Amino acid sequence: MEVADIIKRLQELQIEESFLLAELASRETGDGPSRPRTLPSSQRRNKTQDRTQIKVGDEVLLLTGGVKCRKGDKATVTKVSPKSIHFTVRRNGHTTYKLPENVQRITTP
Repeated sequence: MEVADIIKRLQELQIEESFLLAELASRETGDGPSRPRTLPSSQRRNKTQDRTQIKVGDEVLLLTGGVKCRKGDKATVTKVSPKSIHFTVRRNGHTTYKLPENVQRITTP
């Protein structure tokens, strides 16, 4: 068997494997071929609206870690820009920023 023939056969096997894995996944869920799942529009978060709700002085909870901040740290917002939320971590005074989806505004009752 030539090298080109071996490569062609391996490619065919990869395609077959992908098909069989998709078939197996659809049988596990019972909903036919697998497809990406999306939330109904009523349940989707509007990131622009979330960003406008956070303003300078708000307290936020960090949803992801970083170099000098940990997931779960609380911080005070110092600046809000279209693509990032700047803040100072209360635990250590470190100033940094994150994407809006990586912080959550803490509402006080």
